[in-house]
Amino acid sequence: MTLHSLDDVVDNHIGREFICRRTLMENLRPGRKYDYVRYRTARKVGNRWAFTDDDIERLLDRMCDGGSQDLDTAQGEEPAAPVRLPSGISPRSPRARGRLSALASP
Repeated sequence: MTLHSLDDVVDNHIGREFICRRTLMENLRPGRKYDYVRYRTARKVGNRWAFTDDDIERLLDRMCDGGSQDLDTAQGEEPAAPVRLPSGISPRSPRARGRLSALASP
């Protein structure tokens, strides 16, 4: 198993013209586009980023998809549409919460 550094991945696999080092580091953080915990696109070794060949392949696949699709969802499965409230209703109001909970119930 070969480990690659962040600079090596940006320079040799992705290319600096597509993404810079800092942007990639920020997008690898949990909850971001290429979340390293959820999508297994990198590893933390101490305070540094390390990538295996499989991690680089997953990262490139995720980048080609645009980061919009979850790897967990099945192919052809449509994501649920967000619930829209009528204009003028705050999502924090009791009326809206009642409406949202009624819509969430099966």
